[in-house]
Amino acid sequence: MYPSRMDFETRFWSKVDRSGDCWLWMAIVNNKGYGQMSVQQPDHPSKRQDRPMYAHRIAWQLTHGAIPKGMFVLHRCDNPPCVNPAHLFIGTQRDNLRDCFAKGRHPGMPPSPTIKVTADQVRAIRKDPRKHHLIAEDYGLKRLAVWKIKHRLTWRQIPD
Repeated sequence: MYPSRMDFETRFWSKVDRSGDCWLWMAIVNNKGYGQMSVQQPDHPSKRQDRPMYAHRIAWQLTHGAIPKGMFVLHRCDNPPCVNPAHLFIGTQRDNLRDCFAKGRHPGMPPSPTIKVTADQVRAIRKDPRKHHLIAEDYGLKRLAVWKIKHRLTWRQIPD
């Protein structure tokens, strides 16, 4: 184990470029772009005590404390190497998927054929003062789909 928490924190933050809004991890990244760092875990039952840990999770723990069991550290900025604590939030896997779909992306698979609008289009539909059937024609939707978007029965997770 490192001599002290301060030494570990110094080592961790020395690998971060804080020059922009996103604080970028400048050391090892995995094939998806997420930063990783080897962390000694003396209480781990396996013989190998060094374990790779995601850099954004370490940043969260150094700044906010422990991550609740079963929870994820998610990025508001959608920038995998970012470790800026202001860009991170705690959520469930379901929250992560909602965030992913709300932003019009879902890694590793094509968009669902049932999803016909993006988050930006949802915002535009909500602001559009025209009659629902005219909006529906422009977006290739049914009038009921537009009504549900405007009344927040669908796409509730999209903020205005």
